[in-house]
Amino acid sequence: MDKKAINKQIRRISNSGSLLLVIFFAVVLSGQSLLKYMFKAGGYGSIWQNALFVYSLKYIMVYLVTIPLLLLLYYKCLNRQNGLRLRDAFGKSQRSKGWVLKWAVISIGSAQLFGKIMSSFFTVEESTGSMDEALFSQNNEVVAWIIYTVPLVLFAPFFEELLFRATIYRNNEPMGQLFAAVVSGTAFGLWHINTGQVFNASMIGVLLCLIFTKTGSIASTMFIHFLTNFISFLMDFSHAHIGSILSASDKEFMIKAMFHKQPVFSVLLALTFLTLAFLLIAGPIMLIVQIVKKWRRTPSSACTNYVDNDDHVQRRDQAISYTVKKRNGLELSKGEFPYGAWKKTLVFFSAPLTIIAFLAMLLLTFVF
Repeated sequence: MDKKAINKQIRRISNSGSLLLVIFFAVVLSGQSLLKYMFKAGGYGSIWQNALFVYSLKYIMVYLVTIPLLLLLYYKCLNRQNGLRLRDAFGKSQRSKGWVLKWAVISIGSAQLFGKIMSSFFTVEESTGSMDEALFSQNNEVVAWIIYTVPLVLFAPFFEELLFRATIYRNNEPMGQLFAAVVSGTAFGLWHINTGQVFNASMIGVLLCLIFTKTGSIASTMFIHFLTNFISFLMDFSHAHIGSILSASDKEFMIKAMFHKQPVFSVLLALTFLTLAFLLIAGPIMLIVQIVKKWRRTPSSACTNYVDNDDHVQRRDQAISYTVKKRNGLELSKGEFPYGAWKKTLVFFSAPLTIIAFLAMLLLTFVF
């Protein structure tokens, strides 16, 4: 295959995944403009000025309408050459529950630490949730919490994993699994259009792609995504019920007032904070250990003990075979194209729809 044909195939792959992002933002931005118009045109007391209704409609349109339609578009129209099927992403996990839990700690902790490090170099928004005061200014606080919690804790882990890991990542996988993980994970971070989330979301997006590669099951990444959002929910929930006490400048007074006036929510906040602290410490350490183990070479002495003993030749061969299999189990596919990383990147990001998608996400995240 000549270079022109290779470049054309790479751009086709790039455009297929990016088209979903372009359509998503076109629909969302159009919907937001329509909501603003209806808010002004409806007048005082109209249903379009009711935050509970508007937020419910927004979440329904994003998670229950737009993303399912994008998945339908991809698997019915864009995916004819690849032959991917959505149901294949729901296969049985190839890793144990303990392995998934270990990588849940690694991914959540490493992403949180990366977000905090990057936030020290950039001016970012608060990343402790996406609560909107308008939603909770209504009379029915219980309904407001349901409208806030269900999309964050249930819809997002399910539908976002289907879109980014099961679809966009697998679409990009012919470029190489690490390349696809970095590109898809970065797109996932920018997709949030929030400087307070872009860095940790990008980091966890990359790790979730790699976890999906190793488990072969989208259920594993949905579980980790759920844990991440559930921790965020607990922080928001406890913060909201403790209230203005947390803004006190006297820390000793703040702690005493917290546990005196809101003991249950204060205990919840303390437990959530300790969990995050554990993840921030344990996650990066465990990630470093995994990286060191991956690159550690098997000592030659592990197999030379059998060389001069004919009775142990078969055992030596078995040991070598086991070592190779174990090492290969940690390897990632380099993809179908005979290009290096830089050449792949240049061709991939020369696709028109990819330029539009990433430029739009960068502008919406860091400029507008």
